[in-house]
Amino acid sequence: MTPDYEVLAPGQSLVLASINKSTAKKFAVDPASTLKGLDHTKIQERADYVIKRQKDEPKDRCIMKERRLYKAGFRRLRRRLALAAGRNQDG
Repeated sequence: MTPDYEVLAPGQSLVLASINKSTAKKFAVDPASTLKGLDHTKIQERADYVIKRQKDEPKDRCIMKERRLYKAGFRRLRRRLALAAGRNQDG
């Protein structure tokens, strides 16, 4: 980095705007619609990539751990969606 460049810290309004637009904030306000609004295709593509990579490469512990984490994440996401759908039908 040359002396001509400097790092600028974001202003408070920019930070607050980013927080208000975040998925975490939306989830805190309305979890059901936030989970339904997630782009599941990107999540699935990431999981497919990890699974494909695991099949193509020699099995090592890191890849197996990644695969288990993705599978666990999908199970939790499916449970949350099912619970949210159940709440919407009951309410």
